[in-house]
Amino acid sequence: MQADSQTLLEILNQEVSLTADVAMTGATSLRREAELDSLDFATFLLAVQDRYQLRIPDEEVDKLDTLDAIAAWLNAHQE
Repeated sequence: MQADSQTLLEILNQEVSLTADVAMTGATSLRREAELDSLDFATFLLAVQDRYQLRIPDEEVDKLDTLDAIAAWLNAHQE
């Protein structure tokens, strides 16, 4: 299953209540611009991992700050 920023945004909206008043795009920084705290970010990533049946290693998580980056990582690591 191909990952894309729109699908990831749907997962984000299901899992986390966004408090920042920001227009979300694939390039929006989830931590800085969307103001996700570490718990919300972890909750979102767990839902993404469940959806795509992949585990994102801890050392990769810091590199994944946008929906586009997460989608690219998922697509590169799917079988």
